Amino acid sequence: MKKNFLLLSFILMGCVPDILLTKENVGQVIEAKTKDQIIIKLNENPTTGYQWKFEIFNEKNEIIEKKDAVVQVSYEQTVKDPHIAGAGGIKTFKIKFKNIGKYQIKGKYERSWEQNSAIKEVQYKIFVK
Repeated sequence: MKKNFLLLSFILMGCVPDILLTKENVGQVIEAKTKDQIIIKLNENPTTGYQWKFEIFNEKNEIIEKKDAVVQVSYEQTVKDPHIAGAGGIKTFKIKFKNIGKYQIKGKYERSWEQNSAIKEVQYKIFVK
């Protein structure tokens, strides 16, 4: 009963579930709506100097401007023990597109002070309707 009530509450409030993407979704075409929040979660260990950097491109292969999307980036260490130095965590990249269209989210796992230092790359194709 509680599950049905919760689902009905989300529907009535206009809330929709987030679209969660990981390394398993790389290269796939993901369909979304302008009200959907797309969340990308990838492993990261900034103590090595490597961090995920993301760019979002429109269908003309131009980097989109802040007015076209709402973006939030965060990092959470997965090991909570203060005695463990250098433990990795999860980088979370949240985006909500304001306009319909075709987009590409490209990420590089790189060191910011070194040119061409990416050791991993990901790309997600997003079709917003």
